[in-house]
Amino acid sequence: MRVTRILGTLAAAVALVAGPGLAQPAYAATVTVSGTVSCEYGRAVVGVWVQANSGGSGFASWSATPGRANVASYSRAVSSGTVSLHVGCGGTGGGWWGDNWTGGVNVGGNATLNALCYEAAGTGTRCNWPARGATIDRNWFAAGYCTWGAADIWRSRTGNYPGWSGNALDWDTNAAAKGWTVVDTPRARSVVVMEPGATTSSLGHVGWVNHYYVSGGTVYLNITDMNSSGFGVWSTYDRAWKPGYMRFVLAPTP
Repeated sequence: MRVTRILGTLAAAVALVAGPGLAQPAYAATVTVSGTVSCEYGRAVVGVWVQANSGGSGFASWSATPGRANVASYSRAVSSGTVSLHVGCGGTGGGWWGDNWTGGVNVGGNATLNALCYEAAGTGTRCNWPARGATIDRNWFAAGYCTWGAADIWRSRTGNYPGWSGNALDWDTNAAAKGWTVVDTPRARSVVVMEPGATTSSLGHVGWVNHYYVSGGTVYLNITDMNSSGFGVWSTYDRAWKPGYMRFVLAPTP
């Protein structure tokens, strides 16, 4: 697929929702949509288009994760309303091999939207939002520990406590078993699970990832957690991603 075909298809889609002279809905506000997309079969991300039914559709700014060309962070300002993503997997920015779509989601404010794409040639809806797994109505972890803190933040961001259990180092395995999406590369709006080797604790450590960034070729996570600087104490800090020793449980799309 050549970029001229992609641009033609996307431009036509934009014209259907925001044609010449069509007024933008009065309720629409400018919001920032950002997050991480991945081409799960390993092809490089070559572009991200944000489709917004109320206006502002267009190509997002994006950058690949160092050492992971198939994973990229992106950002674009659009109008509030229904938003979907088109992710280019394979080929080049001037000629996507696969144009992979998500379904639409309603965005009323700034939102972190992560998507996993199971790419194929041509155009198709092949990208999934993070799965929604089991939840419970209480924080069943011991107060003061990192697991209690991470579960409490999870509820504040998603509305429910996570339905998995276990020590911190087991959260990735246990969350996956309860139906949640777990990945090996950083995402905002996730819980980072640190195995021994990324933490001094033999039981592992967990915290909430607010965002991540790249500096000098290294990926840094901005984390809020409990018990890293004292029992029952909240902390927010940056630390380097350690591939192979960290996994990420993705919170559902807001």
